[in-house]
Amino acid sequence: MKKISKILIPVSIIFLFIILTLFLGANFMANKAVAPILPNESRDSDYYTGQLTEECDSDDPVEIFANDSFNSSYQWLRENSTLASIQSTDGLQLNAYLAKTSTDSHKYAIVIHGWKSEPKNVSPYAQHFFEKDFNVLVPGLRGHGWSDGNFVDMGYYCKYDIKSWCRYLIDQDPHAKILLWGVSMGGATVMLTTGLKLPVNVLCAIEDCGYTTAWDQINYRLQVEYNLPAFPLMYAANYIIEKKYDYNLKKTDCLAAVKKSITPTLFIHGMEDDYVPSDHLYKCFNAAKCEKEMLKIEGAKHARSAFKDPETYWNTVDAFADKYFIPAMSD
Repeated sequence: MKKISKILIPVSIIFLFIILTLFLGANFMANKAVAPILPNESRDSDYYTGQLTEECDSDDPVEIFANDSFNSSYQWLRENSTLASIQSTDGLQLNAYLAKTSTDSHKYAIVIHGWKSEPKNVSPYAQHFFEKDFNVLVPGLRGHGWSDGNFVDMGYYCKYDIKSWCRYLIDQDPHAKILLWGVSMGGATVMLTTGLKLPVNVLCAIEDCGYTTAWDQINYRLQVEYNLPAFPLMYAANYIIEKKYDYNLKKTDCLAAVKKSITPTLFIHGMEDDYVPSDHLYKCFNAAKCEKEMLKIEGAKHARSAFKDPETYWNTVDAFADKYFIPAMSD
């Protein structure tokens, strides 16, 4: 009996240590994935987020171009927009920039930022659509310090928010014709949104470097950043997220959404993306049952396709949008 006790005690200690390590590791993963961005307390208005100018810390010409574009276009966005606010279906206040053209345009682009990013980092895209005579709405996603929300949901709840923003625009303008565009988690949110039953006013969608599922994306980052397998950490982290925040990484599923989608969609990805690998592009594109097109930008890293090859990017985006908006505008 004493021999058994001598064996059981260290085994129990090792077992408890493993369980504690697993819990701490899973909790760290869950928090890293969903921890919210806190509001910027230095903002100078009730809907300001981000610094007006930031220096680029890279000597990569693409990064310099992107950073300069963010700064200049964000200044434009702040000067040419007003605050729009709605309440989400679960009671959060959601805020957005709304830039209206001086024409009687009924074209609208909803421009959606990425994971732990901000409206500033999609302002160049917003400005481009605005110059193409689109009214532009740039939401601050829930949990990102501008709209309410105490966690980041990888697009699971954001898809309902985007649908609510569509309804807001239609209530303002019953003749609204809407384009959805998003990058990274914003691209995933676009795909998830197209899996919902949307108003007929939503004519097309463009996703740039979105992922297949939140599970796939976080699992990939776990392997790349920590060289760890999915089991058991991913399963434990997903359990924590589901119990604490009531959503599931596996059910944040863009593949399932695009299989149901009837919204024509352009799928874009940089071929040198090492954050959301380019195989996500092919999987999402192949799963989609809607009208669809694909754009691959050679040499582009994550969320940098428009800055690596702006001519190809914008020629393709504009041609795709024109297919659905020019006929609609002539009706």
